[in-house]
Amino acid sequence: MPIKTIDVPTMGDSITEGTIVDMPVAPGDYVQPDDVVVVLETDKVSVDVRAPEGGALIEVLGEIDDVVEVGSNLYRIDTDADAPESASDPMPEKEETLTPMTGTSQKNSLRSYTGFTDSSHPSGPFSS
Repeated sequence: MPIKTIDVPTMGDSITEGTIVDMPVAPGDYVQPDDVVVVLETDKVSVDVRAPEGGALIEVLGEIDDVVEVGSNLYRIDTDADAPESASDPMPEKEETLTPMTGTSQKNSLRSYTGFTDSSHPSGPFSS
């Protein structure tokens, strides 16, 4: 079980710490590469700390509103964990049946929209 510990990233030249403001992933959840695991905030920036690779989140080494220092351990991930099975049979898309308008109803709807029939306007209802 190779477990990787991910550290608080550098957030800028003069920034030495950040506050955990969100943890969109719970321990035990599987994360894909680039999923946001923790959101850190400073008075200057907000940083999404993303998973470097897929795996199961084991633990976040802090709580919401905890202040963490750049370079300190932030969370641990098990990169050998199996991804959950995705739906192999996606839900079928709703099938829609479109019924074309008949010539009469189409002319009537055109007439009611434009006020013209094809014969009363020489160049048709949509000419300029």
